[in-house]
Amino acid sequence: KRVLLMHTEQGGVGIMKVVVGVKNTSGHELVGVSVVDKVPRVLQSPTDFGAHKPEHVKQVPDGIMIMWKIPHLKRGEEVMVSYKMAGKMQLLGRIVLPRAVAKAMLGAKKFVGRSPVVTLKGSLERACANKPTCMLHGSA
Repeated sequence: KRVLLMHTEQGGVGIMKVVVGVKNTSGHELVGVSVVDKVPRVLQSPTDFGAHKPEHVKQVPDGIMIMWKIPHLKRGEEVMVSYKMAGKMQLLGRIVLPRAVAKAMLGAKKFVGRSPVVTLKGSLERACANKPTCMLHGSA
């Protein structure tokens, strides 16, 4: 999971792009792959989804849940899902984006993978000043 600051608009609204990569590292094709990510309540609802459109985007008590369905993932294949969202820079302070979770089946066996937590902290405007695109606090 990676977060990129795309640009800052007037009024301190930062447009961020979240990218979640799902890679099949097993020696077999996986079927019924689902990817779930959550957006905290303090951020605006996600928009502008990438090439893979989500199956569901719904309100949950702690924010917004996004779910993608990938019918199958071949051995070694990697799929990237992404979305953009906006957040008020002066309100960000410190926000934790929870782990994205991918689940898949191989026969009767269930596989689960989790991304790292991504923490956005400090002033994004200062951290990314004069940079057209800026990656925030790492990825894995």
